[in-house]
Amino acid sequence: MVIMDKNGINHTSDGYEVDISDDPFIQKPLNGKNAISGITFSLVNGEECIVYGVAYYDKKGAIIGALVAPQTKDHLR
Repeated sequence: MVIMDKNGINHTSDGYEVDISDDPFIQKPLNGKNAISGITFSLVNGEECIVYGVAYYDKKGAIIGALVAPQTKDHLR
């Protein structure tokens, strides 16, 4: 699971920060739409994966980022 800020910077649970702001997939959750990618490659470890993304909000209902969950193909079997 990855927490992404509203600028498209991923903050992973194992301490990585990855800028994916230029990835079109990421714009969906940052605009309040749930998203599922096609098969892609992890920017952290290079493995094939599918990525799920949903927006998260502050107490006033403003989008402050996204929760992103990559699933490797091994987890999908």
